[in-house]
Amino acid sequence: MPSILNNNNLKNCLMYHSFSINNISRYSMHINQFKKHRMNNDYILTYDDGAESLYNYRDIIYSKGKNQLIFIRTDKINKIKYLSSSQIYSISKHIGIQSHSFNHTNHFHLDNKQIKEQGNKSKKILEDITGCPVTDYSFPGGYWTFRCIKILAENGYRNFFTSIPFFFRKKIYYNGIDLNLFGRVEVYSPGYKNIQGYLKFNI
Repeated sequence: MPSILNNNNLKNCLMYHSFSINNISRYSMHINQFKKHRMNNDYILTYDDGAESLYNYRDIIYSKGKNQLIFIRTDKINKIKYLSSSQIYSISKHIGIQSHSFNHTNHFHLDNKQIKEQGNKSKKILEDITGCPVTDYSFPGGYWTFRCIKILAENGYRNFFTSIPFFFRKKIYYNGIDLNLFGRVEVYSPGYKNIQGYLKFNI
């Protein structure tokens, strides 16, 4: 599918994790709360980690439109409570599947070689499953540096996502390549009844 990130009308990037009807926590929102979140084409919806609930509630997620990305932690594929390879393939027909690193290690603690391995291993795994290019990267824990971006850019990544809500998009030009760094607003549970409640902190 065409990159949703080419849409210049996008204004806010939202970050979810998983959904449930009984195990509710900061990172696991009641699915009925998510149902009530009204979206429009100004938003990008992102989901970090790759919880199995994204497949279980896929019809509700699909109903939120095309401006959505799922960032997969690839060491958890086919593990309990996480998406399987076949589920990822199925979802990829509707929503972009992108990288959340190989094993979710804080990139502040990695050397250059290790950062490259995180990007390359996860990229290959996901491209083998979906048959689609992986060019977007969500930093584990939202921790990023320009060193990380440069290393990952040299290995095919072009769009980077953090958990900092204080900007929406920063343009970066590196080694003749146009890159994007997106800030995201965490939509946590129980939180607010509507999206506007979260966005009031996005400046």
